[in-house]
Amino acid sequence: MVGKTVLVTGGNSGMGLATTIAMARRGAAVIMACRSRTRGEEALAEAKRPSGSDNIRLMLCDLDSFDSVRAFAEEFAAGYPVLDVLINNAGVVAVGNSYNCRRNG
Repeated sequence: MVGKTVLVTGGNSGMGLATTIAMARRGAAVIMACRSRTRGEEALAEAKRPSGSDNIRLMLCDLDSFDSVRAFAEEFAAGYPVLDVLINNAGVVAVGNSYNCRRNG
């Protein structure tokens, strides 16, 4: 994975955090896409220790917000020429028989 750019959605906990650590150990540049800055920063520090890598970056992205997704995409495109691996780990919880979606863009 050396030289590869990996994006992990929901990289701040559970399987997402474990995947972030595993990819960083293998030499990838890993972007943790997280909704919460506080939880993301805590997870970033937690991921750097066992991975032995400083090549992990936190980027904020709330997948429930089109504006947030657009801003994330613009920031990612400005900083990275290519995305080699996308790991869609972030979960969505739907209550009842329908999704409670909001439109914001």
